[in-house]
Amino acid sequence: MYNVRMKRARYILCGFAAAAIIVSLIFFAAYAGENVGYTRESVHTSAENLARGKRVEAAARSPGLFTDGDYSTYITMRAKTGSVVVDLGEPAVFNTVILREKGFNVKEFSVFYLDAEGEYRFLLRQDKIEDYRYLAFSPVTSSKLKIEITDSIAIPRLIECEAFNVPKKPGGFTAAGYLISGRIPKNVIKGEPFDYGIFSGYDRFTVISGVKMNPEDGTAVERISENGESELKITTDAIHAQSVLLNKRHEVFITVSGVETALLKSKARGASIVNIAELAEKYGADGIDFNWEFPVGEEDFRLFSAYITDVKAEFAARNIKLSLALYGWGQSLFGEEARVAIDYVNLMGYDQYDQDGNGGSFLSGVLQPVNYFLDLGFPREKIVLGMPFYGTPVNAVTRQIGFGNPVFRRENYFDNRLINGATGEVCAFNSPQLIYDKTAYAIHSGLSGVFCWEIGADVDSGNEYSLLKAIVRAKEERMI
Repeated sequence: MYNVRMKRARYILCGFAAAAIIVSLIFFAAYAGENVGYTRESVHTSAENLARGKRVEAAARSPGLFTDGDYSTYITMRAKTGSVVVDLGEPAVFNTVILREKGFNVKEFSVFYLDAEGEYRFLLRQDKIEDYRYLAFSPVTSSKLKIEITDSIAIPRLIECEAFNVPKKPGGFTAAGYLISGRIPKNVIKGEPFDYGIFSGYDRFTVISGVKMNPEDGTAVERISENGESELKITTDAIHAQSVLLNKRHEVFITVSGVETALLKSKARGASIVNIAELAEKYGADGIDFNWEFPVGEEDFRLFSAYITDVKAEFAARNIKLSLALYGWGQSLFGEEARVAIDYVNLMGYDQYDQDGNGGSFLSGVLQPVNYFLDLGFPREKIVLGMPFYGTPVNAVTRQIGFGNPVFRRENYFDNRLINGATGEVCAFNSPQLIYDKTAYAIHSGLSGVFCWEIGADVDSGNEYSLLKAIVRAKEERMI
């Protein structure tokens, strides 16, 4: 229904998809062999690990190693399926579980807690543990935690289970989304049908404006609607109007394309910087978002880094912010001054496909790319974690299908794979639970916020399976 990201990046060519798969598999190999990032992940909370050193009940070899805090040890289950119970001793409140697996064998598992009547109550179900899996839920009080593995490709080896009652964090965390210009009707303010819930749910809109810089003279060429008006004007006017009605401050960023090698080498380079700044002021925007897919080689990165630095100097004088949409690989050639100049890195935590054809699992879509940018020197407070509101058929990774496409059956909150009711085709999505987990992790880890690609690919904001609703829920439950 909304195969819109293709329009921004054109189609991700098979070569790029193959490269992304190779990069992901390299990451998987590195993470499978070493405990990369575990020390840094301990900063996510000052709360006590309630499972540390606690008794474990399991049909496994050396079950006690599941809670020993040593990431070099693991337990081996005696079958592909089975349960592991962690006895916390006294009843305790917790809202987060972190699991670690040696290898990539687990394909489905559920988490339960023991209630006051001695019955196990269902918390959540997901499809992967892998080398690190962060699981978030509303607080529960219990003395026992059960992990039930219901599907694996081989006998699982489990490294660690941790349980925390993560305290709420103070505000400042932003829910952002990319919005296609022209999608908001011009007269939405007058009551034309529209999903108004997005205005209360999102804090920042990054408008895919269709604006492209002309490398010959440095002017900004806008996309014009069928009735002859600027699509960017229609969209920004509607956002500003809704901000007034809701008495809520929405940040607005405008995407600009064409900032690539030809422009950066042209005589119009300097004029383009001024014209971009004036574009932001013309439409009352808070910032500009550059998306170049992709700089290639040292020269491109040198030119782009110098341009970003000069852009920031112009923007600072006008109180305009700068963001870049970047993938979690291939960015090591950015200059130091450019890294400092960027206000937000819109980290595209998707399109790195794992061994199951999923382009946005927790490991490939969160832990690996976030740690990659931290290693490059970007501070946490500049990183905005991107989450896909689209899915890909497991046998055709370059096709992207909106989560809201009505041909897919949604039967619960936890399915990361949906079946096309007409064709039987299986597509890998991010379920509401996975979006909730990712948002909770981003809050927990001190990131600037989360964003989605893209807003229109979601179901209606009032739907129980709304991905936006999952983001809002995480903010409400995890923030003061």
